[in-house]
Amino acid sequence: MTTETDLPCADCGTDLRERTLPAHTLLHPVEGHQYLTVADCPGCEARYYPDDTVTVLAEVLGIQRPKGGS
Repeated sequence: MTTETDLPCADCGTDLRERTLPAHTLLHPVEGHQYLTVADCPGCEARYYPDDTVTVLAEVLGIQRPKGGS
């Protein structure tokens, strides 16, 4: 099954590298989550946030995400 981090970089087409980072490095504080997944591009240094990570960050910031597809 293909995941969001399996897709190539939208900017340069390079294969992305999935990374698991300490949650506090993305946003302070992220209670209840020690680590979050991102996808970094080694070609152009772009960073992508999978939907699960975006959902967590939106909850921390108090942002309502639309239901359904993106």
